[in-house]
Amino acid sequence: MKTLYQATSKKMNRFFYSYPYIILISLIGSYGFIANQEMLVIYILAGILSIQWIFIRDLVPTLIIMMILGIVPLDRYGEVSYFIPVILYVLPFLVPSFIIHLIVYPPKFIRGRLFYTTLFVAIAITFGGALSPYYFNNFSGASLYYFFLLGFFMVIIYQFQVNYTPNKKDLHLYFAKTMVGVGLMGILMVFSFYYLNWDWIQSQGPDSYFQWSNNLSNNLLISMPFAFYLSYKSKFGLPYFLFGSLQFIALVLTFSRGGMIFGSLSFVMLVSLTFFLKPKRILSDGVLILLLSFGIYLFSERYFVGMYEVYSSILSTITVSEEESRYKMFEMAIRNFKNYPLFGTGLGFSTAEHYDPQPMGMYWYHSTLSQVIGSFGILGILAYGYQSLVRLFTLIEKIHPFNFYVLMVFIGFGGYSLVNVGYFIPLPMVAFLTQMMIVVKVQNTQSSRD
Repeated sequence: MKTLYQATSKKMNRFFYSYPYIILISLIGSYGFIANQEMLVIYILAGILSIQWIFIRDLVPTLIIMMILGIVPLDRYGEVSYFIPVILYVLPFLVPSFIIHLIVYPPKFIRGRLFYTTLFVAIAITFGGALSPYYFNNFSGASLYYFFLLGFFMVIIYQFQVNYTPNKKDLHLYFAKTMVGVGLMGILMVFSFYYLNWDWIQSQGPDSYFQWSNNLSNNLLISMPFAFYLSYKSKFGLPYFLFGSLQFIALVLTFSRGGMIFGSLSFVMLVSLTFFLKPKRILSDGVLILLLSFGIYLFSERYFVGMYEVYSSILSTITVSEEESRYKMFEMAIRNFKNYPLFGTGLGFSTAEHYDPQPMGMYWYHSTLSQVIGSFGILGILAYGYQSLVRLFTLIEKIHPFNFYVLMVFIGFGGYSLVNVGYFIPLPMVAFLTQMMIVVKVQNTQSSRD
């Protein structure tokens, strides 16, 4: 029996670490979103997840499922009643499979610099608002979810991630391919939306056509750098370069303010980085960019909206008016910091002023800076500042191209989080960032051995 289990585990491990598996999960997720079959796809992915937990030790192959599960329901934002039954149905087989995983592969307590940063942030979140009248709001409603998952539960997640991340030499390549799967779903979502709603879109002009554009932009910003890394790393890198360029086009087509601004910044930096690291790509990839740009120009002028209007829309989004809610929320964060400088107001701070949260949403300031100073005060500034410095040190302690592209993730995603909520979405975003840094640490260790 033990021999049969080991043989099955070995075969499944090879499959779950394969490129076809990543693409399969991405296509399943894309089908669920496009065909409005989110519930069915969630059941399927949860079933695959439970099989993984029973038969393989590593949790890294579960990352693609976690990321796709976060994208599938984007079009049902705020529909809490839709997802509560789903959660209740999947827990009965997810929980036992995870318990089996812990029994078969018992974890150990592991410390390290990434552990202490996660712990320090958890402490800041736990004590956030401690001296304000909003503190006990942390333990009710939607605030409890974020208070718990962003706090000490994230420390527990870190322990699972660091325990079950293998010390493989090619782990960073698998991680990059996983992000290609995330990018594939994002591209399919955007282009299928345009295909299915083309007549309506043509009549609207350059605007935000779908409310899920901001959340999708987050996923494209964190996945796009890895397509360019694989373009640099692969012998035949042109397809990956094209794929990364398609992600940028998808970002622009979302007409998300942050997606267009930081997507454009990231794209320029990624192309420049790739050309710098591999100058011989300039000719082939440079020609590709010119052809893509010319093709987009012709298509836009003929069928859609002039490129001048697109660029005007991008430029107009850079300016933030003092009348905008984000500006007013920044002012509110400053006021809350002045009133409660040590611990802020906590995640339980709630008001309908400037922003009315959807069900299961907390009061987001829509800016990492505003959220930290308003919600956690001086303690939060120290905790998140320490975490940022440790991450930066980890990225530069070993000179490796993978680390450069990860830095591009933090520039794009981190920049976007200055006008959005990325850093305060526990699953999958915060867990993803933690896993990514663990992979960087593994890569640094492997580089030391080369």
